[in-house]
Amino acid sequence: MRALLILHFLFAISVTLAAQSSGYVLKPNQGEALGDSRTIKASPKSGTNNAVMVLDSLAPGFETTFHAHKKADELFYVINGEGRFDVGAESYEVSAGYVLFVPKGEKHNLTVSNKGSMLLLFFFDKPGADDWFRESHKQFFSKSIPMSTQDCNELGKKYGYICIESNK
Repeated sequence: MRALLILHFLFAISVTLAAQSSGYVLKPNQGEALGDSRTIKASPKSGTNNAVMVLDSLAPGFETTFHAHKKADELFYVINGEGRFDVGAESYEVSAGYVLFVPKGEKHNLTVSNKGSMLLLFFFDKPGADDWFRESHKQFFSKSIPMSTQDCNELGKKYGYICIESNK
């Protein structure tokens, strides 16, 4: 009986792993919605091995805090809209079609132009930021509670996310 239970357990694990390693297709309105403006389109939770893809719809004038990811490179693709992207000591004006790269550990932020909103697709090569997004949404953003730099860094300890107070 015990051997049968072990075989059943191993079969269940192999089926789960096989399901996670197969590809999938999402329709435009699918994914893991975090509020009205952020959707996690792909992550280990949805079946990727490591990669994370997030779609953000950002309001005019929106600005991220300066932050860095200790464990993952990040790529952005601006689908539409305009803004300013700061990475390290450099600043760039960006608009639709721009690709932005941030190596792990490099501080960066994004400011959306006041002229209109921005649709932004971004990718991480390793998981962690997806869990930070989920938890920060649950604890702060879904309740409209402001997140301080201290709160951000406390939460970030778990996921390799660092918030930086100064703008440069």
